Amino acid sequence: MELEKILGTDTGKEAFFKTDRNFIQLDTLVGLGGVIESGSNASGNYIKFADGTLLCTYNATVTDQAITDAWGSMFTGIRTWSYPASFISSPSVIASIFRWGTGASFGSCWSNSEAAATMRVYDISTRAIGEFTILGFVAIGRWKA
Repeated sequence: MELEKILGTDTGKEAFFKTDRNFIQLDTLVGLGGVIESGSNASGNYIKFADGTLLCTYNATVTDQAITDAWGSMFTGIRTWSYPASFISSPSVIASIFRWGTGASFGSCWSNSEAAATMRVYDISTRAIGEFTILGFVAIGRWKA
């Protein structure tokens, strides 16, 4: 997902960013700050805000995710996500989606650091590698103090 900057015509201070077909006025989200930098790499997308906030996201469909480790009456698997940009301290991380095929899977963050998070997927059945797994992760923290 690439962001396109569109400058306001009245004062030039308002920054709008176009994501797909939706417009978001980012100055409203971060006070008088704005977007300092945005980008993407193999690890996902990131936006650095002037107030020091960093937002990282990752969305993918993979076929190499197994869910085979017994955990009580459920099964788990793990996946490491290296953030597309580094935080200065451990961010808050969530799995927005972590679904194996048509299974009843869900995910969470098991551990995290300034550079990466270990995400854990849970399912009621054991699941082998080979089926499509949809991943969606979000990390919010600080890139500067």
